[in-house]
Amino acid sequence: MVPWKLLKYAALAVGVFVLVSAAVSIVGTVVGIAASILVAIVAMLAVAGLTYALVKGLLWWRGTNSESSRSTVTGSDDADRVDRLTEQYVDGQLSESQLEQRLESELDGSGSDDVDRELERLRSS
Repeated sequence: MVPWKLLKYAALAVGVFVLVSAAVSIVGTVVGIAASILVAIVAMLAVAGLTYALVKGLLWWRGTNSESSRSTVTGSDDADRVDRLTEQYVDGQLSESQLEQRLESELDGSGSDDVDRELERLRSS
């Protein structure tokens, strides 16, 4: 009778081993799939971020950001050009003589009275 009892416990041990192995295998597979999905998401975000940075860098390098392209489309009149030149002068990017030269060239068709008025307005402010 002892061998049957030993055989019974051995069969029980093998059964438990098979169940534990199956459970560990299932858990490992689920964890592997979740890790793969996470790595894929991180990779896509990294590629998207690098693409965004590359596009923004190229736009900056070319000098065509959204503000300048908008002002080119909508700001074709003299007032917008004068405002841009005024902002450059206020920011210190242009000297007074450069401002005068650029105002004259921008407003060449508008007459010298407009240029004189704009210069007087800038000097008084």
